[in-house]
Amino acid sequence: SQLDSHMKHARGFFHISRWESYGRSAIDSIRMGVPTLISDRMQISHVKPISNLAYITTLNTKDIVDGINLIGNLHVEDHKRRIDTNFDEFLEFLSWKRVMKSLVNQV
Repeated sequence: SQLDSHMKHARGFFHISRWESYGRSAIDSIRMGVPTLISDRMQISHVKPISNLAYITTLNTKDIVDGINLIGNLHVEDHKRRIDTNFDEFLEFLSWKRVMKSLVNQV
Protein backbone atom coordinates (compact mmCIF):
# COMPACT_ATOMS: atom_id res chain seq x y z
CA SER A 1 0.00 0.00 0.00
CA GLN A 2 0.98 3.65 -0.21
CA LEU A 3 1.42 3.82 3.57
CA ASP A 4 3.77 0.84 3.51
CA SER A 5 5.94 2.48 0.84
CA HIS A 6 6.18 5.69 2.88
CA MET A 7 6.95 3.91 6.14
CA LYS A 8 9.34 1.18 5.04
CA HIS A 9 12.40 3.40 5.50
CA ALA A 10 11.16 5.28 8.57
CA ARG A 11 13.51 5.33 11.55
CA GLY A 12 10.61 5.90 13.91
CA PHE A 13 7.01 6.94 14.32
CA PHE A 14 5.84 9.18 17.15
CA HIS A 15 2.23 9.31 18.33
CA ILE A 16 2.28 11.29 21.56
CA SER A 17 -1.41 11.67 22.28
CA ARG A 18 -3.09 13.02 25.40
CA TRP A 19 -6.00 10.69 24.70
CA GLU A 20 -6.76 8.21 22.00
CA SER A 21 -9.01 5.21 22.19
CA TYR A 22 -7.19 3.03 19.68
CA GLY A 23 -4.47 4.82 17.73
CA ARG A 24 -4.79 3.11 14.34
CA SER A 25 -1.76 4.92 12.90
CA ALA A 26 0.39 3.64 15.77
CA ILE A 27 -0.93 0.09 15.26
CA ASP A 28 -0.08 0.30 11.54
CA SER A 29 3.40 1.56 12.33
CA ILE A 30 4.01 -1.28 14.78
CA ARG A 31 2.63 -3.79 12.24
CA MET A 32 5.16 -2.51 9.69
CA GLY A 33 8.02 -2.99 12.15
CA VAL A 34 8.73 0.73 12.60
CA PRO A 35 9.94 1.69 16.09
CA THR A 36 6.89 3.48 17.52
CA LEU A 37 6.75 5.87 20.46
CA ILE A 38 3.32 6.29 22.06
CA SER A 39 2.11 8.02 25.21
CA ASP A 40 1.05 6.19 28.34
CA ARG A 41 -2.30 8.02 28.10
CA MET A 42 -3.31 6.04 25.03
CA GLN A 43 -5.51 3.03 25.72
CA ILE A 44 -3.29 0.86 23.53
CA SER A 45 -0.25 1.50 25.75
CA HIS A 46 -1.89 -0.70 28.41
CA VAL A 47 -2.47 -3.67 26.10
CA LYS A 48 0.41 -6.12 26.60
CA PRO A 49 0.73 -7.34 22.98
CA ILE A 50 1.09 -3.70 21.92
CA SER A 51 3.18 -2.41 24.82
CA ASN A 52 5.67 -5.25 24.20
CA LEU A 53 6.40 -3.72 20.79
CA ALA A 54 5.85 0.03 21.22
CA TYR A 55 8.09 2.35 23.18
CA ILE A 56 5.98 4.16 25.76
CA THR A 57 6.48 7.62 27.24
CA THR A 58 4.70 9.88 29.69
CA LEU A 59 3.57 13.33 28.55
CA ASN A 60 6.48 14.92 30.40
CA THR A 61 8.62 16.85 27.88
CA LYS A 62 11.89 15.32 29.12
CA ASP A 63 10.46 11.80 28.85
CA ILE A 64 9.23 12.49 25.30
CA VAL A 65 12.68 13.81 24.28
CA ASP A 66 14.30 10.75 25.92
CA GLY A 67 11.92 8.47 23.98
CA ILE A 68 12.69 10.21 20.68
CA ASN A 69 16.42 9.93 21.40
CA LEU A 70 16.01 6.26 22.33
CA ILE A 71 14.41 5.53 18.98
CA GLY A 72 16.94 7.72 17.15
CA ASN A 73 19.82 5.78 18.69
CA LEU A 74 18.14 2.38 18.44
CA HIS A 75 20.16 -0.35 16.77
CA VAL A 76 18.19 -2.13 14.06
CA GLU A 77 19.17 -5.52 15.49
CA ASP A 78 17.80 -4.62 18.94
CA HIS A 79 14.44 -3.55 17.55
CA LYS A 80 14.33 -6.60 15.25
CA ARG A 81 14.90 -8.84 18.27
CA ARG A 82 12.02 -7.11 20.09
CA ILE A 83 9.77 -7.61 17.05
CA ASP A 84 10.81 -11.25 16.60
CA THR A 85 10.09 -12.01 20.26
CA ASN A 86 6.66 -10.37 20.47
CA PHE A 87 5.15 -10.11 16.98
CA ASP A 88 3.13 -13.36 16.99
CA GLU A 89 1.32 -12.29 20.17
CA PHE A 90 0.62 -8.89 18.56
CA LEU A 91 -0.84 -10.52 15.43
CA GLU A 92 -3.00 -12.84 17.52
CA PHE A 93 -4.32 -9.85 19.45
CA LEU A 94 -5.33 -8.17 16.17
CA SER A 95 -6.78 -11.35 14.66
CA TRP A 96 -10.36 -11.34 13.47
CA LYS A 97 -11.06 -14.55 15.38
CA ARG A 98 -9.97 -13.04 18.71
CA VAL A 99 -11.84 -9.78 18.08
CA MET A 100 -15.07 -11.60 17.19
CA LYS A 101 -14.79 -13.90 20.19
CA SER A 102 -14.37 -10.84 22.41
CA LEU A 103 -17.42 -9.18 20.86
CA VAL A 104 -19.54 -12.31 21.24
CA ASN A 105 -18.52 -12.63 24.88
CA GLN A 106 -19.68 -9.07 25.50
CA VAL A 107 -23.17 -9.72 24.15
